Amino acid sequence: MSSKMTNRKRNDKSTSEFPPSPSLNSDDSGSHDNDAYDPLIPYRTTNSKKRRNKKNDWTIPFDLQDLTSPSARDELITIASKRAGTTSSRSGRYIRPSWRDSFQNYIPGRNMCLFLGCIFVVVVFGGVKVISMMNRDETRDYTSGYERHEHSSLESVAGISLAEVDTWCLLEEDRDCECINPLKPMDKSNEWWNEAKDFNLGLVQNATSDLDVVLLGDSIIEQWNGRNKGAQKDNLDEIKGVFNNLFRKDHGGMIDGLALGIAGDLTSNLLYRIQNGEMPQSLNPKVWWLLIGTNDLGLLQCSEEVIFIGIIRVVEEILRRKPGSTVVINGILPRTNRKDGSLIPHPGEENDTSAYSNDTSSFDFWASILTINDSLKEFSKTHDNVYYIDSSDLFLVQLKNEKFQSEDKLLAKELMGDFVHPSVIGSRIWGNFIVEHTMSLTNNSVFDQI
Repeated sequence: MSSKMTNRKRNDKSTSEFPPSPSLNSDDSGSHDNDAYDPLIPYRTTNSKKRRNKKNDWTIPFDLQDLTSPSARDELITIASKRAGTTSSRSGRYIRPSWRDSFQNYIPGRNMCLFLGCIFVVVVFGGVKVISMMNRDETRDYTSGYERHEHSSLESVAGISLAEVDTWCLLEEDRDCECINPLKPMDKSNEWWNEAKDFNLGLVQNATSDLDVVLLGDSIIEQWNGRNKGAQKDNLDEIKGVFNNLFRKDHGGMIDGLALGIAGDLTSNLLYRIQNGEMPQSLNPKVWWLLIGTNDLGLLQCSEEVIFIGIIRVVEEILRRKPGSTVVINGILPRTNRKDGSLIPHPGEENDTSAYSNDTSSFDFWASILTINDSLKEFSKTHDNVYYIDSSDLFLVQLKNEKFQSEDKLLAKELMGDFVHPSVIGSRIWGNFIVEHTMSLTNNSVFDQI
C-alpha cells in the first residue's frame, strides 16, 4: 500500500473521531484542502508557505467552545497534544516538535504548580523546624515537664540511665532548676571562655612528653595558673607560685604537672573540652587528676544523681581516649553559703536565711557532697585504674578545748577564703597532698584509698 493511501486512511480515521466545526460546512469550504482541517496535522492557512517553514506549526482548526461537551473538548486537546509531531502529517513524514512545544505539552498547569509549591514550602519549613529542635536539644532544660521516657534513648553510664533518675533538681519541690543533660558535651559561647580554652590548648601543645599528672577541672584548677575566667589575676600570683614549686621540676618540684581548668565549668563543659583538643594523642601523663561537679551543684542545683552521672561520664571519656591510664577522682571539695563556714545549720537555725551569705542560695550543700562522694568511691572500687581520693578534711576544722570538742566541722576561712576556692595556704596543703598521692601511684606502691 502506498504512503498516500496510508496517510489518507489515517486522516480519514482521525477526522471521523471529532465532529466537524460549523465553519467547515460553509459554502466556501471547498477552497480548502480537506486534509488541512485534520485537527491532528499542521493547519493550512492562506499563509501556508510562511507556516511551512516551521517544524511543527499545528493548531486546532475550530473554536473549542463550539463543542457542546466539555469532556469532548478535553479529549480533543489531550489527543492533539499527544500526536503533535507524529506521522499524522499531510506528507506522511515525521515532524519533530520544537523544544518550546514539547515543554508546553509537559509543563503542569497552574493548579498543579500551586500544589507542588505548597508541598515544597511545607517540607522546607518542616525541615528547618526539626533541625532547630535538634540544636536546642544541646541546652534543653530536661527538668521542666520531666517524664521518665524522655531520656530512654540516651546513653547511660555506670549502668545508670538518665531515664532512671528520680529527680533532676537538688530540691525535689523545685521543678525549674537549670540542670541540663550531663551526657552531652557543651561549650560556651562567651568570649572569655574561648580565651581560657585557647590558653589551655597552648599549654597542651607545649607540654613535655614525660608529665606525671594533668589536673582537669573548673576554677579551682584554673587558679593554679594564676588565672580566672581566661585572664591573669594579680591576686592569684601566689597560688601560681605554689603550683610551680610543687608541679615543676625546673622550679624545684618533685613532679611535673599541668593544670587545665576553666572557671564555672560544668561536667558537660569539661567533657566538651576533652573531646575538642585538651586530650590529644601526644598528651599522656602518668595520672589524670579530676576535680569537677561543684558548679553543677552550686550554679545549677542539679541533683546528686545527675552530678554523679556527669562525673562518671567524664571518667569514661578519659578511659576511652587513654586506655589503661590511671584516673584519680578527687571528691568534690566542701563548700558552704553560711557566713561562719559551718557545713550544716545549727539547732534552731534551719530556717534562718540571715545565716547565709547569699539569700538566693539559702540551702546547704554538704549532705549532697557527701552523697556524691560516697557514690564516686563505690564506683572506683569496681573499676581498674580508677581511684577515689577525698581531700575534704584538709580544709575542715573542729572547735575544741581541753574540756570539749565539737562534733561539727567548719570550713576554715584561712584555708578557703570564700568557702569555695582554696586560699594560698589551702592550695599549698592540697598541692602537697596531690604530689604525695601521685608519687605513690607512679611508683607502683600500695595505694590505700582515703
